[in-house]
Amino acid sequence: MKSFIYFYILFLVFYGCNQTKYKGSTIEFSEDHPMYYYRLSKIRDCTLNKRINNINKAYLLAKYQNKDSVALISLSLKALLHKKNKEPDSVIIYAKKMLSLASKLKDSFKIGRANFKIAEYYRSNNLNDSAYYYLNESKEIFMVLNDSIQVGKKLNTMGRILLDDNDHYLGETTLIEALQYLEPKKDTSTIVKVFHNLSYASRKQYNYDKALEYINKALLLNKSNKNKVVLQNSKLLTLRKSKNYEEVISHYSALLNIVSIAGSKKEYARILDNLAYTEWLFNKSLEAEKKLLRAYNIRKSLNDFTGLIASNSHLMKYYVEKDKQKAIGYANNLYDLTIKQNNIEDRLEALTYLRNLTPKKYIKYSELYIGLKDSLSKAREIAGNKYAAIRYNSRKDKEKAQILEIINKEKELTIQKQKTKSIIYAGIGIFTILSSIYLFFYLRTRHRKEKILERHSTEKRLSKKLHDEVGNDVFYLMSQLQNENDSIKSSNGVNIIDGLDAVYHKVRDFSRDHTIETGVEYGDELLSLLNSYGNQEIKIFTKKLDDDFWITISEHKKVALYWALKELLTNMKKHSEATIVSVSIAKEKKNIVVKYTDNGIGMNMNDPQKRKNGLRNVENRIEEIKGTITFDTKPQEGFKASIAFAP
Repeated sequence: MKSFIYFYILFLVFYGCNQTKYKGSTIEFSEDHPMYYYRLSKIRDCTLNKRINNINKAYLLAKYQNKDSVALISLSLKALLHKKNKEPDSVIIYAKKMLSLASKLKDSFKIGRANFKIAEYYRSNNLNDSAYYYLNESKEIFMVLNDSIQVGKKLNTMGRILLDDNDHYLGETTLIEALQYLEPKKDTSTIVKVFHNLSYASRKQYNYDKALEYINKALLLNKSNKNKVVLQNSKLLTLRKSKNYEEVISHYSALLNIVSIAGSKKEYARILDNLAYTEWLFNKSLEAEKKLLRAYNIRKSLNDFTGLIASNSHLMKYYVEKDKQKAIGYANNLYDLTIKQNNIEDRLEALTYLRNLTPKKYIKYSELYIGLKDSLSKAREIAGNKYAAIRYNSRKDKEKAQILEIINKEKELTIQKQKTKSIIYAGIGIFTILSSIYLFFYLRTRHRKEKILERHSTEKRLSKKLHDEVGNDVFYLMSQLQNENDSIKSSNGVNIIDGLDAVYHKVRDFSRDHTIETGVEYGDELLSLLNSYGNQEIKIFTKKLDDDFWITISEHKKVALYWALKELLTNMKKHSEATIVSVSIAKEKKNIVVKYTDNGIGMNMNDPQKRKNGLRNVENRIEEIKGTITFDTKPQEGFKASIAFAP
């Protein structure tokens, strides 16, 4: 049977695109080698069907000859070609086979690619939770491979999925995290997509100024003419939401001249529809029917379901006052389309208009509306928990794998120790010397730690003394003065009681500042510190860590980190003019790594006066706990600090 398959594959080559020369490696392969057909399948001059035919031969022959590496790259290209041929069922089958074979071969890069291909399939089928899972798996692989561009790309798509499921906060946080992995010179196109998605997130949260800021950044970086029209349309939607109708109409008119119906019917219909609808919003007496219907008919001819949802929504609103029956017709169209597309928000809008336009069916549509609204709320809550669980479980699985790897290494080490026992005995002398050196450094480190603890103890004692003695004395004087004549004033007319009250509160606040919880509540206290610096102008992005994250970290190191972060945040608030601050804390290998980033005005690190103000205190605190801190900043380019120390 195997021989028959083998000769059958050789026979099929004569029906392939084997006469076209492959432009690539100069290495020649005979017709009985799978790479021969793999190369033929990569020739773009061939038809798609012939390329698929050749990749099938390559894959079958590679399996028959047990050439797993060739079979793996064949599966990757096979999934891509089936995608181009619009065969989604084949894509998912071969993408999963690719993942299985890549896992068997321990090919991390191909594992990451296979997970991404599977995620693309689920994303195209609106199965966002499954797409998010495989994207996260892909991202974790590329993080291990230190491929920051791929990590940024995956985080961008994950952020967009969260936005589509209305988790705006987590989506925005994920997108900002994506920017940390992307470099403008290496992957500008993905950065443009991230800014576009951030603009969408801000628009959904009614922050139109921020949305415009992000979309302008995207337009500034964009180099693609194709993307330019999409970005400009997004900007105009934001301007329309903020009711800048005249500016929007002017831009849409200009875009309509650029995008002809012959070039792109879909894009032409979108711009025409948006132009007509905006003109009507600006002047409700305007007859926009002709343009709206023209855009609608183009979209209908293209089976553009997403575009038809927008057209039906606009026509429904346009006809509400002009022709009630037509408005009801388009509302019903909108309702039906949103069911097919699983578009709940637009379906709610359709139901709102239907119950107002058809009083006799008001109760029916109201019940549908309320039921759908409740389902949406529950779905969003479930989705939010689900996405958080995916990332949490992925992290836990990764930690388990690391623990298993450590256990295996320890077993190997035990075996090695048994084999080299004689060598260990011979090295006792060296070990004694090393032990002495270790003891010396250990004692010196312990002495330094005792000094830090002594300083912390002194600070606590002083703060308690201030509160218990000075604070109580001030409070006693205030009580005495209150019993005296209220007219007692100082020479400049300021009430003495008010002055003493201010002093009392300063003493109390000083005492409170120097009392830091280092037990189980330390994580919450640190999170509270970070959030306290945020306001409407400044967004602080961080995440709550697991309750057991801080258990192994020494108390004096927790205190030092607390004060170091407070110094950085105070410096930011006083000098940097930042609007976005990101603080991430994680365990990397054997160290605790803290990364601080803001988008402020930065600073000149060569200026000794700048380093003196706050940053020197941060450096001293981190040096005291045998940690390292690096600063990365230039004027007008933001500020970054990276802290690392052993627990």
